[in-house]
Amino acid sequence: MDITRHRKSHFEPEMRFAELATRFAGSSSVKPYHRERIEMLLPYFGDTPLCEISKPLADEFRQYRIREYGVTDSTVNPDIGVLRRILFYALDMLRLQEYVLHTWLVCLFRCFP
Repeated sequence: MDITRHRKSHFEPEMRFAELATRFAGSSSVKPYHRERIEMLLPYFGDTPLCEISKPLADEFRQYRIREYGVTDSTVNPDIGVLRRILFYALDMLRLQEYVLHTWLVCLFRCFP
């Protein structure tokens, strides 16, 4: 099994949100609606490492949008939904990476007892 071809899905917790959002935007599951919401998320989360994104930070973003743009919670909710979807995309990338590594190791140990 050629594990090098799966490096595009390489995930690291120190990865910045902007990089993950770019990967998500290039995936087959993204819709035009997601791209619009990403434009709202990038100024706030763009330079934030994924390992630092948390529910309190999302709540701060919610308050920031309400305070700075005068929008309501119902306007911010879709942004939070897309943030959640992008973070689940990162989780799926991690699972794929672990699965590929596990499969490669199983194959290696079966070939060389």
